[in-house]
Amino acid sequence: MINFILSLTIFVAALICILTRPYKKGEHFYACLFCILTLILGLVSFRDTLFVINSIWNAVFSLISIMIISLILDQIGLFRWAALTIAFTSEGSGKR
Repeated sequence: MINFILSLTIFVAALICILTRPYKKGEHFYACLFCILTLILGLVSFRDTLFVINSIWNAVFSLISIMIISLILDQIGLFRWAALTIAFTSEGSGKR
C-alpha cells in the first residue's frame, strides 16, 4: 500500500512539474528526474524498464524521426509555402 501511495505521489508531482515548469526546464527534464527517482526508490525495477524500452523502441524512434523531419521541413519553409499557396488559391473563399 505504501508503494502505491508513493507512486501516486510521484506521478502527481511529475505531472504538476511538467505542466507548470517551476524552474523553467523542459518537460523532458522533469520526466527523467521522476523516472530516476522511481528507479532509485525501487518502485520500478531496471529489468521492467528494459522490458518496456524493448517493447516500444520502434514506435519511439518513428515519432522522433517524424519530429526531426517536421523540424527540417519547417526550417526550409515548406509549411509556410503550403499555407500561403492555399491562401492565395482560395482567393478569399472559405469554401475553397
